[in-house]
Amino acid sequence: MKAFNKDIVRSIRHSLGRFVAIAAIVALGCGFYAGLRMTAPDMNLAADAYYDGTDLMDIRVVSTLGLTEEDIEALRDVPGVSGVEAAYSADVLATLNDEQYVMRVHSLSPSAATAVKTDAGAISSDDANYLNRLDLVEGRWPTSANECVIFNDRVMSGPSSLGDTVTVDPSVGNVQDTLAETEFTVVGRVHSPLYVSSTSMGTSTIGSGTIEQFMYVLPEAFDADMPYVEAYVSVEGAAELPADSDAYDDRVAGVVAAIEGIAPAREQARVDDLKAEAQADLDEARAEYEEEEAKAKAELADARAQLDSAKEELDEGQRKLDAAASTLAANEKKIKDGEKEYTQGTDALSKRKADAEAQFAEAEQQIAANEANLAEANAALPTLQDALAQAEAALQVPNLPAEQRAELEATRADLEQKIADIAAAATALEEAKAQLA
Repeated sequence: MKAFNKDIVRSIRHSLGRFVAIAAIVALGCGFYAGLRMTAPDMNLAADAYYDGTDLMDIRVVSTLGLTEEDIEALRDVPGVSGVEAAYSADVLATLNDEQYVMRVHSLSPSAATAVKTDAGAISSDDANYLNRLDLVEGRWPTSANECVIFNDRVMSGPSSLGDTVTVDPSVGNVQDTLAETEFTVVGRVHSPLYVSSTSMGTSTIGSGTIEQFMYVLPEAFDADMPYVEAYVSVEGAAELPADSDAYDDRVAGVVAAIEGIAPAREQARVDDLKAEAQADLDEARAEYEEEEAKAKAELADARAQLDSAKEELDEGQRKLDAAASTLAANEKKIKDGEKEYTQGTDALSKRKADAEAQFAEAEQQIAANEANLAEANAALPTLQDALAQAEAALQVPNLPAEQRAELEATRADLEQKIADIAAAATALEEAKAQLA
């Protein structure tokens, strides 16, 4: 034994450099081996510490029909559940600095603004229902519906900074039924325990099919009628167990089984609620329809009454038109008869006028002739009067022979007759003038 030990010492002494090199190689190999053996456990411990520090959910509950407040309360009542956070989310196609990205939009818990980051890196909050707590790296939390925070570690296609605008494309997906806002201002950058990798953030049914960025917005940025999309659940005592242990899996599995146990009742309740809402909408629509139908019928009845009244007026008007047409025809006949009579009368009048004018002309000629004769008679009247005076004077002579007296009386009578004829002619002439006028 002593000889063997001397041999070994002699060998080491004669090849000290080789021995030191081999010893160093063995020590380095042992170090690498120890490091590799401890990497996975250390990473699991670090991840578990990070998940516990950010209160990462243990169970995620989703429903194709959405979740209601009653569903959330039912989850809180499940044995073994320590906290439940109801959340909204939606996948959208958004533009940031002229580049399009598939983004997942999450609702931000109001408790995020009051949470505090401890020296150990954990996010502390008084709200036990605030799960998946965010770590604000830069900027501030949103205070209005059109503000958001995004993933800090995601490498974007172009430079981005606080104050940039994220514009959601409303034509892709069900944006109109999901979001109340389509433009958001970036006010902060965060880390989220839901996204521990910046290269693989999940899949989507829109765009490229891969989530490229996420953003958190206030709940009021979502449509008011939208139900909760998901619920995050934390399990009592799960935080004290290693995340990769069977004990953790068993603890969570028990709560999952309990949640699945209440699922049929909650699903039926949700279906009943949707049916009730649909029935209420249907009843409201039916009531509106019946109201509009009654109004339409009333308007139709009024219109029919107006039409009947208008028809009666039209019939009465037609009767009046027929009577007026008959009267018009009779009047036209009368007018034609009158025109005929007028024509005949005009012809007769023209003839009578011509005859009268001829008679007027003849009368005027006779008057003119009578005036000439009267003028001659008036001119001879003084002579006749003188002769009459002489005859009367001669008749006054006494002892006038009877034969001579008879001649004188005959002469006097003739003269008196001529004078009387002249006076009568003058009177007749005046009467003829008056008649002619």
